[in-house]
Amino acid sequence: MTGYCRTTVNNWIAFGYVASAQLIDGPRIPKQSLIQFLASDRAFDIRIKSEVHMDLLHIWEKASNA
Repeated sequence: MTGYCRTTVNNWIAFGYVASAQLIDGPRIPKQSLIQFLASDRAFDIRIKSEVHMDLLHIWEKASNA
């Protein structure tokens, strides 16, 4: 969904960058939490962004300027 590997997303959870609920088959991240993180300054500082992340940033930028 994000274009980032599972380890990266699990690190985001471990560092508290995104909220999650732990279920039997793995963590679940609320969409709002993920959106807030991907649009945050911390996520903006990711040096090599996934293609999905770049696409989302372009969509957000266009919506913000409209």
